[in-house]
Order: sequence, then C-alpha cells, then structure tokens
Amino acid sequence: MKIFICCSKAFYDKVTNIKSQLESAGNIVTLPNSFDNPGREDEMRAAGAKKHSTWKAEMLHLQEQKVKNNDAILLITKRMDS
Repeated sequence: MKIFICCSKAFYDKVTNIKSQLESAGNIVTLPNSFDNPGREDEMRAAGAKKHSTWKAEMLHLQEQKVKNNDAILLITKRMDS
C-alpha cells in the first residue's frame, strides 16, 4: 500500500520512526512537504509576501498530488484533552 504521511512540522520528529514501521510492513511511504527542510516556510516568508504566497500555492498543489497518488493518508496529530 502507498501511504502519505501528513502532519505539521511540529510532528516531524515522529515521522522517521513511523515511516520505518510502515516500510517494514511492506508499505511505500510518501513524506510530508518540506520534511527535508522544516525551516523552508520561514525562509520563504522572509523572502517576501509574494514569494511566500507563490511557494505556498505550489505546496498546496504538491499536497493535492500526493493525496491523489497514494492509497491512504496517515494524519499525525495530537489529541487535545480538556
């Protein structure tokens, strides 16, 4: 099965372990956008509003393609208790 891991960069520290477990079970894993450079959005924001906006649109398009090209999405989030 092809699985896209989707999460905010706050959870990137969990991705490598989860990826390894999924691959050990025979799955093909697609990583979150900017996983290889978690600071990229801050860099683009610093480059100016127009560049950031263009980059963000590209990331949303890439995310859409990843969703379409995978069989499942694993969303990593945290539970918010009261």
